[in-house]
Amino acid sequence: QFGLHTDKTEAVKWLLQATEQGDVDAEYTLGRTIENDDPAKAFEYCLKAAEKGYSGAYLHLGNMYAKGIGTEADAAEAEKWYEKAMDNGNYLAAFYSYLTKNGMIKLLAD
Repeated sequence: QFGLHTDKTEAVKWLLQATEQGDVDAEYTLGRTIENDDPAKAFEYCLKAAEKGYSGAYLHLGNMYAKGIGTEADAAEAEKWYEKAMDNGNYLAAFYSYLTKNGMIKLLAD
């Protein structure tokens, strides 16, 4: 990546420090970074960011609810977050909403 060595462990360390200082962007980024390793903890971080108004988290949180990533699948809760994403101009959320309502969301890759 542009000649830089990537170190996920180091990235997580810095993201955790940023979250401890209240950086909402770091909460969302940390959630995305650890999602494959610890889906439940990733869900917590993405939810925190969304609840604090970080609009970038709305669509992804909807997908997490729709697919049951780190939480129980809940189409109604997914729809709530898709609506928030759409209200903030993320129209891809309308597509995901349609897929969720029609039982097709799991067909999409993560």
